Amino acid sequence: MASMPYIAVGVGGLTIACFGVYHYGKHYSSTTAFHIKDNDPDLRKVEKDVMVPKYMRELSHKVDCAQQVENFNNCCKNTGSGKWKGFKIVSACRTENNAMMECMNEKFLDPEFYEKCKQLYLLDKRLFKMTGVSVKERKYIKDAIVNGENLDINMSERALKYYESLKDIFEKTKDIDHLDQMILSS
Repeated sequence: MASMPYIAVGVGGLTIACFGVYHYGKHYSSTTAFHIKDNDPDLRKVEKDVMVPKYMRELSHKVDCAQQVENFNNCCKNTGSGKWKGFKIVSACRTENNAMMECMNEKFLDPEFYEKCKQLYLLDKRLFKMTGVSVKERKYIKDAIVNGENLDINMSERALKYYESLKDIFEKTKDIDHLDQMILSS
């Protein structure tokens, strides 16, 4: 029973520390976040808070910070083994992680990058409204056409129609994005 107060103090201290981190993060986010300052009436709150930052994270991972992400992933793969591997990664890959986070934070604080990702999101949203085919399905269809693979027959009717149209246009133009451009220009 003597250890009970220490557990309560430990949990209470953890709660206070977590609240401090949450409060600082909330303050930092409210003073630097473009999604809060964005007055675009066409975007809902969830689109500003979740969808556009998701595009920012994906684009920074794949394009702008790709080298730092690759360095961090290689460090994680090459760091030790066994049941303590997770703890080893924290200390062994600290510099790679800091470099990756610095690059991503730089992108998240860039207003031009926010606008670029917002426009990409709006294009994908518009394509979905016009075709009824999600971004994930369009990517799957495009990859299948480029690689010459057969599609899963359990796709929706709209997705199959998009597939047939895209396949015909790709055979003529060899441009996988030509159909999307035609749909957006109409």
